[in-house]
Amino acid sequence: MGQSRVLPPEMRNRHPCCGESPQEQSYAPLAALGFELSLLLVIEPTFEVAEYGRWAVMRVAGEIDMATAPRLRQHVQTVTARNLAGLVLDLDRVDFIDSTGLGVMVGAAKRMRMIDGGFRIVCSQKHLNDLFRLTRLNEVFDLYESLEEALTSVEGVTVDGAGKPEEGST
Repeated sequence: MGQSRVLPPEMRNRHPCCGESPQEQSYAPLAALGFELSLLLVIEPTFEVAEYGRWAVMRVAGEIDMATAPRLRQHVQTVTARNLAGLVLDLDRVDFIDSTGLGVMVGAAKRMRMIDGGFRIVCSQKHLNDLFRLTRLNEVFDLYESLEEALTSVEGVTVDGAGKPEEGST
C-alpha cells in the first residue's frame, strides 16, 4: 500500500455544516477500501454583489456544493434583507452545483416571493441548464441566457447600447 501520509495542519479544515474534519466525514468508505486521504482541495466560491435600481445582482463563481452552499445561503440572506425589488443570481462562472446548492436557490426564490420580490437566474452553461431541466427547476425559476436579458424588463434599470446594465440605474 505504501507509506501513510497525514494532512498538514493548515489543511485540516472543519466542515462548515457538521464541524467534522474531512477524515471523519465522507471519506470513511474510501478508508475501508485501503485508501488514505493525502490531499483535500476545497474550491471556495466567490460572490460579487452589485445593485441596479432596486435589484441586486449576485455573481457567483466556483462550485456550489454541500461544503460551500452555506456561504451562498448567508450571502443571499444578507442581500434579501435589504428589501430590494428583486435578486438576479448570475451563475455563468459556476462550474458545479449539487442538490444542496439547488436547495439554497429554491430557498432564495421562496424568500423573494415572501417579500413580493422577483428572482431570476442567469445561466448560459449547457450542463447547468441540463441540470435545471432534469430536476424540473426550469419550471420554477425564471432562467435567462444573459444578465442583460434578465434585467431588460426590470423597471428602473437602464440597459446601455451595448446591452449592458448601467451601474447605479434608478
